Order: sequence, then structure tokens, then C-alpha cells
Amino acid sequence: MDYIEIIVVFFNIVICIPTLASITKLDYWWIRDFDFPRIQISVLICFNIIAALFVYSFED
Repeated sequence: MDYIEIIVVFFNIVICIPTLASITKLDYWWIRDFDFPRIQISVLICFNIIAALFVYSFED
């Protein structure tokens, strides 16, 4: 793996944490804080998908 691929994978993991935390039923304040920036998280996910399309090779 190139270092760019590692960065994209790391960014995927970082984005998944608030996404998964916001859909839980837990009522802690630090988890509920992820409910508010949903649009910003969605934009980051879109940028990450575009970056993954350029970084990863989908050829056999």
C-alpha cells in the first residue's frame, strides 16, 4: 500500500467513528454532539469517496 492509500483508509476510519456514534441510542453528551454536524460529516464522506476513486485501482 502506498502512503496515500493509508491516509485514505485512516480518514475512512476517522469518519466512521462519528457516523456510528450518532446512530447509537447512548445519551452521553459527547456522543450526542455528533448529531449536529451531519451535513459537514456527509461532505467529508463525499470528499473521501472521491479521493478513494482516484487513489485505489479497480482493475483486475
